[in-house]
Amino acid sequence: MIHTRAIPTKMSLKWSQRCISCVYVWTPYWLTSCVVGCGSTTQPPPPSSSASALHTNVGSSLTATSTGSPSASDTGSQSSGDPTPSTNGPTSWPEGATSSSEDETAASGEHEANPSLGDLPDDAWRLLHDGSGEIERAYGITDYSGMALDHEAGRLLLFGGGHAAAYMGNGVWAFSLEDFRWHEIGVSDSPDHLLECANYQESYPGAVFKAGSTSIDEAKPTSRHTYDTVEWLTNVGQFAQFGGFGHDEISGCSPTAFSPLDMWLFDPDHDHDTSAGNGWTYATAHTFGEAGACATYSDAKGRLYAWTPGGFFAYDPITNNWDSSLQQPGIAGSTHCAMTASGGEGDTLYVLGHDYPSSGALWRYEIGADRWTQLDPSGDTPPATGGWGLAYDGRNDVLLAVNRADASCWTLIYHPEDNRFERVALEETGFCGDNIFGRFKYDRVNNVAFLAQYVQYSVAIWAYRYKSTP
Repeated sequence: MIHTRAIPTKMSLKWSQRCISCVYVWTPYWLTSCVVGCGSTTQPPPPSSSASALHTNVGSSLTATSTGSPSASDTGSQSSGDPTPSTNGPTSWPEGATSSSEDETAASGEHEANPSLGDLPDDAWRLLHDGSGEIERAYGITDYSGMALDHEAGRLLLFGGGHAAAYMGNGVWAFSLEDFRWHEIGVSDSPDHLLECANYQESYPGAVFKAGSTSIDEAKPTSRHTYDTVEWLTNVGQFAQFGGFGHDEISGCSPTAFSPLDMWLFDPDHDHDTSAGNGWTYATAHTFGEAGACATYSDAKGRLYAWTPGGFFAYDPITNNWDSSLQQPGIAGSTHCAMTASGGEGDTLYVLGHDYPSSGALWRYEIGADRWTQLDPSGDTPPATGGWGLAYDGRNDVLLAVNRADASCWTLIYHPEDNRFERVALEETGFCGDNIFGRFKYDRVNNVAFLAQYVQYSVAIWAYRYKSTP
């Protein structure tokens, strides 16, 4: 049985203040559309001058011409071994640093630029946070999991995990682009609660209920791999997550929770004292396969587009419905793929990889024309592997792709104008990690892409800039 429910009134209150848009999803079977319009919102205060949130190696830029490895030389995946942590003290904010967009007025509803990123050179990586502190409690949250970027508040949002030996929690963590600090904004249930069969119901797969409650309003999603299915929905001011792959320790309680067919929305600004579900809303169920799926949100259409093993689809957060009427890409299901929106306000979608681990293909979907094209780019084409990080750099009109493949680190630039890949920022840059999925997001305000990656039983944050000016 498919369950749907009305989106709470609190979301309706946000709609009058935010851009109206929609999200697009690709699965092997469907896709969706909306209106664009923005109202003004209050800007956050400028970044603090305090450096207390900055940790080891913070502030040192690593370019393709660097020699040797940085002290935090490997922030790779769990499978790549543990890097050696550095013990240097915190780094202060750069003296006299100016943001690359400091002379521009941020778009209505967007966060302020961080001046500490203003001196990041072209084609360079910088470690912003080495993972020290509270985030260590959720170090496995990156396991085969994604990340969203809230452009309005200026924060990275992480939800994922799904490995009982690493992180089986269902908390939401935010990394502030203002002060480079981690905040747990959605508190996780305890391991005992997550393993208690009485807290599950077969009618709502993938939901864990408050002890003694049968109300879905008091439920949260279970811990799971989220791949590239975590996105920020601008038009409703919510963080979205659908499907995924759960850890098998709860399969005895709720077998369908192992591969849940559900859609959840999270309000990062919820009231902890009154929100029964701790900010979570169970939006709807669906019937397509989702493990290894990829998704992206289009500001042009106000919808989430997703490609999953079940087809290509689009989710409209205003109507809380999935659309299966879109053209399908004409290939088998998508697993371990990466997706991003580009073009005029997100009217073109790109997908990298679709058949793990045998494909490094690049696809383009034109929303207005409802047309798929498999591209055949020249240059340094990406190796066939899964889990690429993919982001659209709107300042330079290029795609940015990162991953570890063929035992080396890859930072790739795709130039749409001549259908060409270019390999830049060689492995001396030090971020080097695989299974990135959706944890690579471009921020148009700071003109950098942010990467969240596992490191030494924690999560490190990196920033990469392709070019300051086109």
